[in-house]
Amino acid sequence: MQPVYPKATQKPVSYAGEAGKFTTAPIGWILHVTCMHGSPYNVFQNAKSPKRRFSHLWVAKDGTIEQYAPLDQKSWAQASGNGTYISIETDGLPEEPLTPQQIQALAEFHKWSGLPNTLAEKPGEPGIGTHYMGGKDWGGHTCPDPAPGKGPRSKQRHDILLAAQSAVKPAPPVTKPVTEATTMDEKTIATTVWGPNSPYIVLFEDNPIEATDRKLPDGRTGYSPIVALKYLLDAVDGLTRRVDAIATMLQHSDATGQPLNSAGVSNSTVTSTLTDADVDRVATRIVELLYTRLNRLS
Repeated sequence: MQPVYPKATQKPVSYAGEAGKFTTAPIGWILHVTCMHGSPYNVFQNAKSPKRRFSHLWVAKDGTIEQYAPLDQKSWAQASGNGTYISIETDGLPEEPLTPQQIQALAEFHKWSGLPNTLAEKPGEPGIGTHYMGGKDWGGHTCPDPAPGKGPRSKQRHDILLAAQSAVKPAPPVTKPVTEATTMDEKTIATTVWGPNSPYIVLFEDNPIEATDRKLPDGRTGYSPIVALKYLLDAVDGLTRRVDAIATMLQHSDATGQPLNSAGVSNSTVTSTLTDADVDRVATRIVELLYTRLNRLS
């Protein structure tokens, strides 16, 4: 990683060199929130000892970035975590989610840095971490959330990784739910919305029922792969039993749907013979209904 991030405006803090250089390469970066609006440069620059502090970078709500110290030097932002991670402040308040521009800017930095595409949940783990994960050794903060791990910002690390890996801007929130399926080859049955560590898959509109489920930023329910697979297997099992039941019913009914008598003869003047094509047609219709259900929010 180069010391200067080329997309950042360089605003060096005068005393930043006192923090010293990294003795080993940083293994990730820490997401912070400034708890204020606007650049923290003057706060950092004018801080007096022993309250001096500064981060490597700051990301504004419009996605612009300021750099306060070279990336090969430590910052003063997360106490005992300073020697292991890059630090990035983000504009705003803990209860405010990152803007799409901030997510994109952070994703571009992450991709440029070459740091691991993982989430750090405790000190020593590589990837994108949070200030609160260091506990009292890192100052005992809840940053970047109002309460540790409650979001919104800590949970948006998923979106940062997704944007970094796909090299596209995060999709905007869904404003109008899909009510009808298009065609089978236009969409997949389930949409993977996050994939670096533990993918979450959108299946249904109902609320999460498993501890491994979570609400996605656009309000949809994300299911872990195990739970999603369980739902799909249950659906396939139900589909199979439904096709068998309908096939049995058709084998014992005439073309009008009336049951055959004990001799297997229709009481109606209209009769028909069930063919494989008939069963295929019924099965296809059921698959379409199942697909419509699964495709509601994908």
